[in-house]
Amino acid sequence: MKYAIVEDGGKQFKAVEGSTIEVDYFEAEAGEQVDLERVLMVVDEDDIHIGTPLVDGAKVEAKVVAQVKGPKVVV
Repeated sequence: MKYAIVEDGGKQFKAVEGSTIEVDYFEAEAGEQVDLERVLMVVDEDDIHIGTPLVDGAKVEAKVVAQVKGPKVVV
């Protein structure tokens, strides 16, 4: 299984090839391609690359599926 740990908006996400993750807002429309360049770790079966703090030259290419608003939080 090939996956990467990426950082976006101060949070870390496990991006598995072919799956969907929910991240904070991007300045992109649905269907557009975006690059997540803060890659902390890349795993491809037994081949593991851990960044210090980032993996050099690694990026995750993703497609924006939808822009969704979460529920309003009243404090």
